[in-house]
Amino acid sequence: MKFRVKRNELFRHLQTLQNVTERKPTLPILSQVLLRATAKPDAGGSGGGKLEMTATDSEVTVVTNCPAEVSRDGVSTLMGRKLFEIARLLPEEEVSFDLQESKGMAIQCRESRFQIRGSSPEDFPRVAKVPEGEAIPFDISVLQSMIRRVDFATTSEDSRYVYSGALLLIRGKELDMVATDGHRLSLVTATEDTWLAESWKGEREMKIILPKKILSELGRVGGNGDSVMNFWRADNHLFFRTGNWSLVGNAVEGSFAPYEKVIPKGNQKRVQVRTTDLLESVRRVGLLSGERSSLIEFGIRPGKLELSSRDPNLGEAREVMDAVYSGDPLKIGFNARYLSDFLGVVGSESIRIDLQDAQAAGIFSPADDRSPLKYTYVVMPMHFGKNDQ
Repeated sequence: MKFRVKRNELFRHLQTLQNVTERKPTLPILSQVLLRATAKPDAGGSGGGKLEMTATDSEVTVVTNCPAEVSRDGVSTLMGRKLFEIARLLPEEEVSFDLQESKGMAIQCRESRFQIRGSSPEDFPRVAKVPEGEAIPFDISVLQSMIRRVDFATTSEDSRYVYSGALLLIRGKELDMVATDGHRLSLVTATEDTWLAESWKGEREMKIILPKKILSELGRVGGNGDSVMNFWRADNHLFFRTGNWSLVGNAVEGSFAPYEKVIPKGNQKRVQVRTTDLLESVRRVGLLSGERSSLIEFGIRPGKLELSSRDPNLGEAREVMDAVYSGDPLKIGFNARYLSDFLGVVGSESIRIDLQDAQAAGIFSPADDRSPLKYTYVVMPMHFGKNDQ
């Protein structure tokens, strides 16, 4: 195995693998990156080809490849974190790799030389092959926008494992992504002309739960010049590919509860406020809401929205802002962190809040309906204790 690769290409691709490579693995091989160098068929051993790099944590596998001058085909494994650190500190020159049976991998860049031992590539977990059949195409920017709007609402509770990921649902021309932790629900819908459904000729009905790790990797992939993410499914195995990057993982097993029933139907009291104003106010008032409860009280009256918080050990905070509202006064409590999560990703100049009373869930959504994505965020209210009155 012998090849040369540009340092910047090597570093960029190793960087995409860092969140998958295990740093404290239960199996030592999971801390390794599998390197596979392949020459072009017509190169005649004189150069040309690609370097494929694979990392896995046994739940998610990511494969990426970059151009390389390959003079001898081969496969090897090296410590992923250590190889990344070496590439990060090397000068912007070509890096040569030469696998030597007795000494391991020799790495050279200008005057820098390293000799690294790896493990047997035979011990590296096998990667499932992409199934035959038509892929489902997603616009990458749309898919990532949907992920940003729901992934924070997943749960980390082992007892509610089915909600540790986000539900991806295709129904006819619409694509839904939804997540919930039992206290809030985040739902985003893309229409046909938004997510490339018109180019897919397959069955228009699919329901899968994407685990948190897959959401994280899909949310950060980019920079390969391709705007389409192709998706295949084979039983419980999920396959994603765009350009020179691909991911293999498993869906979360279980059934997602009918999320439509969680969205209130009778919320007639509508408040509209500027997004940045509310976000900044929530952050400030939330400083004195207490670490355990994070409770903020919304006091709504015609033309005004008052935010307040109090904690017996900290003190209290209060702010008033302009709001579009003409109904009866209402007081309701919400978790400050839940509000900040939504306001940080909603992406609209103003938001509207649909309420019913202090006991019913509030519906938060963009006030601008021109967005290609329909976004609905449902938050359960918090009740005031003796110290909150």
